[in-house]
Amino acid sequence: MEAKTIERVMLFDGVELERATTLAEMETRLEQGGIDVVLLDLGLPDSVGSATASAILKRCADVPIIVLTGYDDAATAQSLLVAGAQEYIVKGREHDNPLHRGIRHSIHRHGVFKELLRAVAQAENLSHKLRALLEEAGSLITSQEQTNDARAPKTSPSLVARIRELLEENALETV
Repeated sequence: MEAKTIERVMLFDGVELERATTLAEMETRLEQGGIDVVLLDLGLPDSVGSATASAILKRCADVPIIVLTGYDDAATAQSLLVAGAQEYIVKGREHDNPLHRGIRHSIHRHGVFKELLRAVAQAENLSHKLRALLEEAGSLITSQEQTNDARAPKTSPSLVARIRELLEENALETV
């Protein structure tokens, strides 16, 4: 598919396109950030085939990549999809609508993936805080039990048991 056709298709959806004609230009532009999706041709003047995709996939894990190429090879497509490409579209077999859909879906899926990663990080952070709190509570209870201070409030044995259970469960999950 010609670059002008892609520009026409995406202009309809209000997407701004920037063109890099070599792998080196693409890497330079990616370093600047602010990219929503990469349409990657595997046949560039300074890089060809899977090596092109591997270089870009390693460099920009936070940007969805759509491989748009003349290489109609199922094994290459599968390996690049497993490596992290969002789509593999063979030139000449696409139509405006599937390409447009592929670009929009890739941006959306990658956004959902980034949100998932943020949620997982937040859950891990909360888990660490909860574990620290439970360990502190367990230490206070153990200390209280050891002192046998009659003035100290008595803790429920079931609370102590539940705190210990939660600590053990968390220890198993973090291993």
